[in-house]
Amino acid sequence: MSDIVSKISRAITEGDLGGIAGLTEAALAEGLSTSAILDAGLMPGMSRLGVQFKNHGVVIPEVLLSARTMRVSAAIHEPYLASSQMKMVDRAVIGTVGGDLHDVG
Repeated sequence: MSDIVSKISRAITEGDLGGIAGLTEAALAEGLSTSAILDAGLMPGMSRLGVQFKNHGVVIPEVLLSARTMRVSAAIHEPYLASSQMKMVDRAVIGTVGGDLHDVG
């Protein structure tokens, strides 16, 4: 896989809000599919961050920054995902308790 995907993964883990848009656009310009970027870059970055959080290596503000960084990249992917011919495999419903504020995920 491309070195750009490793940089995307690292940008997610480090919460690099300033660099993620350029990296995502560069990966798409390189011809990588949105699913490849998600599967090999974004998701591994968040998984690594989850392990760090579990091991007390990062704190909640760092997790929130990484979640915001991922949202920036996801917003760039949105038009590509909407126009793709990908089939829906499953459906998930996510929610929180009424009045309980969450910003992660």
